[in-house]
Amino acid sequence: MSRIRYVFILLIVFMTYSHKAFASSVVKVIKKKGIVIINEGKSSGIEKKAKVCFLSKKGKKITCGVVVKVKNKSAYVKVKSKKRIAKIKKGFEAQLADASAATSTSKSVAEKSENIGGSGPFMAIRLLGTPAIIAQTTYDKIIYDGPESSQGAAGSVTTLWSPKGSSNSAIFSLGMEVDLVKYGAAVGGRYRLYKAVQAEANFTKDNDAQYVQETLEGSALGFYLDYYFIKPAGFMSGLRLGAGLDIDMSTVKLTVNQLEDELDTNNELYNATSTLTVISLRVPVGYHLAFGAMGLDLGANILLPVVGDSPTLSLDTQDPNTDQYAGEDDSAKTAATQDDISKSLAHSKSSFAIEVIVGLSYSL
Repeated sequence: MSRIRYVFILLIVFMTYSHKAFASSVVKVIKKKGIVIINEGKSSGIEKKAKVCFLSKKGKKITCGVVVKVKNKSAYVKVKSKKRIAKIKKGFEAQLADASAATSTSKSVAEKSENIGGSGPFMAIRLLGTPAIIAQTTYDKIIYDGPESSQGAAGSVTTLWSPKGSSNSAIFSLGMEVDLVKYGAAVGGRYRLYKAVQAEANFTKDNDAQYVQETLEGSALGFYLDYYFIKPAGFMSGLRLGAGLDIDMSTVKLTVNQLEDELDTNNELYNATSTLTVISLRVPVGYHLAFGAMGLDLGANILLPVVGDSPTLSLDTQDPNTDQYAGEDDSAKTAATQDDISKSLAHSKSSFAIEVIVGLSYSL
């Protein structure tokens, strides 16, 4: 666990001091011809006559030029001032300052952003799919495991549940994010469903006529806030890397009904709900592919859950087999039943989590 914390801290330090290296940058300066070559081109939406400005390592604007030639992944920018081009070095950041020669969609968006004083979008709306390879919370898939007989003595049973593996991944997850690009911050939410478990088992091992049907379902609602140290300039493609805080509120619901082959009966034995809130540190990392105002986002979220060790269990049970925990005393029986379900379910925070990011965005 301590090693994971150290890795997480190193990632944040890395993000803080290396974001300049991943920005759109100068790859070559041809001073005699007044040409600066940058590592963005047609794939990023750059076209001829687009205005590109160059920034020093301290973020100070040196000068601007006009794109005179465009390849798929590079562009040639003409700078008229020989005095200014002499100050431009390889690795300096390049920003698209005027998207007027791009597509009509990106042009209208650029004009809106210029009105608020920026050279790129002010805000982006993202629709995200974030399936969890390892989710922030985990719980065991438990199956009802009835006693040998319905006539067992008090204290003869320690548990009525049998684990059948854990559930800590969620394939379905849908979310939305508002990215305040101008300020480098993003806030979002998501809803996640875990794969449901359905099973049948004997009510007691000595009676095949009576059996139980069980359903175990899990879901989670989450919110997060991120700050991006690295992000694409303007309407360009590029790496996105940040750090943030994540709140995940998961719910696991267990229902068990008793049935009998020869009788049309359906008695609810258990209706239990376990809830757990987990707070995590997170590192979102991904790549934004820009197509004018539209964009495609691919990446992953790496999370370190730090708070969330005490789930809350609400329980309603009519199972006569619970008498074999601690006899007829209701308070003792209820306490033993809750303790058994809580320990068997093992609803808790994960040691770490990984989410996949697949999203569509629109810049405003």
